[in-house]
Amino acid sequence: MAQETVVDFSVIKQKIIKTDEILRMFMETSNKLKKVQQAYKDIKLKHDQVALSLNRFQLENEQLSFNLENVKLNREKLQQENKELKEQIALLEDKYNQQAVQSQLEIKKTSR
Repeated sequence: MAQETVVDFSVIKQKIIKTDEILRMFMETSNKLKKVQQAYKDIKLKHDQVALSLNRFQLENEQLSFNLENVKLNREKLQQENKELKEQIALLEDKYNQQAVQSQLEIKKTSR
């Protein structure tokens, strides 16, 4: 009977050791899982922040594109106006020169 008790205790001791090893493995795995979950939360948070920034930049880009189109249209309009005004200036200068020549001719005629 004493030998059976010794055998039973060694079996129990082995089971306790195995249980301790299993618990240790469980704790290690649990700790790894917690670290992975925290890393996932951190990455998810960063992803969400980047997604918000991207949306903000896309809206800003759309606004700037719209403004750029307006500026281009305004620029074209101003360039056309500038061209027309330069043409008017050239015509007026020609008229002025013709008028000046005409005036000089009349002055010469009257002074004779």
